[in-house]
Amino acid sequence: MISDQKPVRITWLDITSQTDPWIDIDDAMEMKPAIMISVGWIVKENIDFVTLASTVDTEEELVGDVNCIPRPTIMNIEPLETSKSK
Repeated sequence: MISDQKPVRITWLDITSQTDPWIDIDDAMEMKPAIMISVGWIVKENIDFVTLASTVDTEEELVGDVNCIPRPTIMNIEPLETSKSK
């Protein structure tokens, strides 16, 4: 069951955007990706992506708050210690 796995913390890069119709070129040049942190259980991973669920039902195979993160954007995957894993 997925809830028996160790949770992980994934640090990854996400796009940023500007919603104003026009911005100064200097402001555009200052833009950079946002560093994001997601915590949860790996549902699936391969060379292209990691699918992470942040909420897991412990009695049924149900997951929620699921994100599929492209591998090239992932900076780090760190296993987290839980009271179960100590």
